[in-house]
Amino acid sequence: MTMDPLRIGLIGCGRAAERIYLPAFGRVPTARLAAVADPSPERRELVGAVMDAPAFTSAEEMLAACDLEAVIVATPPETHVELAAAALKRSLAVLVEKPLAPDMDDARRLAETA
Repeated sequence: MTMDPLRIGLIGCGRAAERIYLPAFGRVPTARLAAVADPSPERRELVGAVMDAPAFTSAEEMLAACDLEAVIVATPPETHVELAAAALKRSLAVLVEKPLAPDMDDARRLAETA
């Protein structure tokens, strides 16, 4: 039985996206980069074009428009909690780059959201 690849959205199209996630998506047939979000037009177009994925200016826009099963949060650390919580509230699986949160209180709140 063949299964459709896991549809994953990538929030943040910086160096981690380019050096880690894009090569990984190219090697993992059971996962597909289904959408990307980044405020930088150059970064989101570069990553979206390489993976043939729609590109959005914000995570909120991407989450509202796409049928995703998971997201990767690869943004500056101060944005992790808000972005991960938005994805969790949509019942998506979430991988957050380190650090998870700026402090333990925020990490606990995020765990409660999950």
